[in-house]
Amino acid sequence: SGKNPVIVPAAPGIYDVSLIVSNTEGTNKSTQGGLLTVSNADAGTALHFTGTEYLKLHSPIAAETPAFTIDWWMRPSSYTGSATFSSSIFSTSCAESGAVTLVLDGKKVTSDAGFVILSEWHHYAITYNAGAVTFWRDAIVFSSPTTKLGTTSPAWEGDVVIGSETDSFNGLMDELRIWSTAFDEEAIRRYCNAPIADIASAQADDGLCVYYDFNQNGGNVIDRTSNSLDALRVNFGPDGDAWNSALGVFTLDLEAEPSGDISARYLTNYQRPY
Repeated sequence: SGKNPVIVPAAPGIYDVSLIVSNTEGTNKSTQGGLLTVSNADAGTALHFTGTEYLKLHSPIAAETPAFTIDWWMRPSSYTGSATFSSSIFSTSCAESGAVTLVLDGKKVTSDAGFVILSEWHHYAITYNAGAVTFWRDAIVFSSPTTKLGTTSPAWEGDVVIGSETDSFNGLMDELRIWSTAFDEEAIRRYCNAPIADIASAQADDGLCVYYDFNQNGGNVIDRTSNSLDALRVNFGPDGDAWNSALGVFTLDLEAEPSGDISARYLTNYQRPY
């Protein structure tokens, strides 16, 4: 209250801000949604795709593996091209329902609808563990399909494409990582809400293969790991158009309790339901 109020947010997040004024004639309230963004860490810049561009890199998974994880932050403007990765052995694609399909060695699984959300920053992850695939959003399991893939993934031969050569991504992407291990909740929470501080340890302990933080202002995308798997930028225009603010990344409140109706998501398979 008062002419010069001070707001101290208690946690990261994207906040609505309301202004309430009162006098003898009554009270009025005005609210602006998403006006205040509080990040857990400075995310720097993100890479801007406009629907014609994609990235290409040499394979980060050079041998058969029973596990991998792809995690990234994304603010898509359309479903087409969102959450799209591909190589000779696997691919992902996003439907107009927001569902994402992973195809690996000829078999496929699909997330529930609504996995991808337009026009908002969210953290996404796809984990593969001996055939079981889990789709994560904002460090919470969104979908765990009962369909299983093969128990091992063949090597990702050739190049990997981020985005699509035909149905390209339109939106912002940041903090993209590829790992040779399948993350659980603890690992996702450990890495999703801040830049990777100790990259060498992440490589040695958790199988980090590629790390694009997109904190640059020109050239091809730099891999921050020692693997030096820099990504070729294809069809991008002037550098000044490609690197935008990443405000909205690292805004998860990981200490918050789940809110709303959580019964369908969390109590379905609970051993002792209420």
